[in-house]
Amino acid sequence: MSSRSDMMSYKEFLEKVKQPFVRPQIWKWRDVESELQEALSENFLSGGGGGGRGTIALVNQDTGDSYGVSPTMNMVAQVFEPGEHNKPHRHTNTALSIIVKGEGYSIIDGEKIEWEAGDAFIAPPWTEHEHCNTSETEQALFFTIQDVPVVSKMGTWFRESPEAPGKSHIVAEREEKDS
Repeated sequence: MSSRSDMMSYKEFLEKVKQPFVRPQIWKWRDVESELQEALSENFLSGGGGGGRGTIALVNQDTGDSYGVSPTMNMVAQVFEPGEHNKPHRHTNTALSIIVKGEGYSIIDGEKIEWEAGDAFIAPPWTEHEHCNTSETEQALFFTIQDVPVVSKMGTWFRESPEAPGKSHIVAEREEKDS
C-alpha cells in the first residue's frame, strides 16, 4: 500500500468527516464600506489590474482554509467607480450578485442585463461576464455570493481573465509527506 493511502472503519470515517461548527457572524456595513474604499485606493495606487474597482472578501474565521462565510459559500463586496467597466472574465464557480448601490449593466454570455440598487442577478459557471457602472457620479456597490469553497475543494476551480491570459487552475500544490 502507498504511503499516501490508508484505511479505516466506517464508524471512524463517519466521525472524521463531521464538519466543524460554524458560528453566526455579522459584517457591519460601515466596516465593509470603509475596507472597500481602502481596497479601491490601494488598487489605484498600485496600478492594479482592476482599474476603478475595489474588492474585498468577507471571511468567517470558523471556515478555516476555505475562507468562506460558510463551509460552502464565500462572499465578496465590490465597488466600481463611476463609469468603470471591467473586462470579460469567467470562472467555474457560480456568482450571485446583489446590487446595494448604483446602476449599470452586466453582460453575461452575450446577454445585457441592466441593474440598479436592490436587484440581483446570477452568472452561472463558466459564463463569460463583465460589469459596468453607468453612473457618471455615483459608485456602484454590490455583494457577490459564490460557491468557491466547494468548487475549490473538488479541485475544479478554474478562471480565465484578461489580466492573466489563459486558463488558471486554482489549486494549491500538494506537499509530499514522507512516512
